[in-house]
Amino acid sequence: MRWAIRSRSNILSNKQRTIFDLAERKKNEGINLAYGHTTTIWKDAAGEALIKIAKTRYEFTSDAIWEELATQGIHTNENRALGAVMQSGNRAGVIEFTGEYKPTLRPVGHKNPKAVWRSKIYAG
Repeated sequence: MRWAIRSRSNILSNKQRTIFDLAERKKNEGINLAYGHTTTIWKDAAGEALIKIAKTRYEFTSDAIWEELATQGIHTNENRALGAVMQSGNRAGVIEFTGEYKPTLRPVGHKNPKAVWRSKIYAG
């Protein structure tokens, strides 16, 4: 009978949190799975590109990383894998999410919104 004491709004908010938590977990699982299906060469190059861009740009989107990889001739069929690189850079204190989004400039992205990241290692 303890559950009957809770207010209706508490019950709904707990359900919503569970739904959103599950969606976030599934998103992260997909990103990690995509990252696992890339080559070591791509992973190393993507990490190095993130560091290079973070040192030279104060704010940027993942488009800048893709641009840098393209100049090196590095490609992957798992475009979602870059999400794991960005999350890793965030956890490592290299970048932080600004809370803003900008439409991608990459034609394959169809102007979908991309997170704007702020460098924590910007050298000017």
